[in-house]
Amino acid sequence: MADRSVEGIADCLSAARSIAVTDGGTSGAQFALLLQKLRLDAQVQSKVELLPGGGPMAALLAGEVDLAVLPLTNVAPVTGVTGKAICPHELDVHVDLGFCLHQDANKATRAFADWLLDPKQVDTLARLGVERI
Repeated sequence: MADRSVEGIADCLSAARSIAVTDGGTSGAQFALLLQKLRLDAQVQSKVELLPGGGPMAALLAGEVDLAVLPLTNVAPVTGVTGKAICPHELDVHVDLGFCLHQDANKATRAFADWLLDPKQVDTLARLGVERI
């Protein structure tokens, strides 16, 4: 189970020998903000590898880094990769996602959208780290 406490996140970042994060974009900016909020920027910055989009997951899967900082939507579908820590909402370093469905979307896509919006899925999505606000 992924740690959702501020202390657990700080410990996770402090213990990692190497951390991959996307250079720029929302993920990189939110990670920099997280380090500032946790007052870990000086301690952790030398461990951080800034990579292009897709690079953090590739580095993690290749065993090149101990930790990859990614939106949960990048983690959930990858076999063998699980969340070690999930930032709680109060840290305000989340990546907001909006899902748009094209009018010509196929049946499977519509079924997935219906599943995501089904109120019965709130607990399942919460276990994956997705919060509905």
